[in-house]
Amino acid sequence: GAISQDGVAMKEKYPVHEWFIAECRQAFDFLVSEYGFAGPEVECDNTIHFMYVSYTKGQIGIECVLDEREDWTSVLVYRQFCCQAT
Repeated sequence: GAISQDGVAMKEKYPVHEWFIAECRQAFDFLVSEYGFAGPEVECDNTIHFMYVSYTKGQIGIECVLDEREDWTSVLVYRQFCCQAT
């Protein structure tokens, strides 16, 4: 898939992609300016027709997901856990 580090430089084939990126940015760009998150990072997986727009900071992530086949969107909040062998 096509990947962009800032979400703006990516030119999409379909207007729905542009709309989805714009909606995610409107909702979550404050995380970058006010809380020091990185993003948005945009990724398309054309094999399953999904688009992801992600914001991350340390172990915390916010991921907007677009499923084009089902016309479905969601927002996931996650925390990555690390395990250390002793």
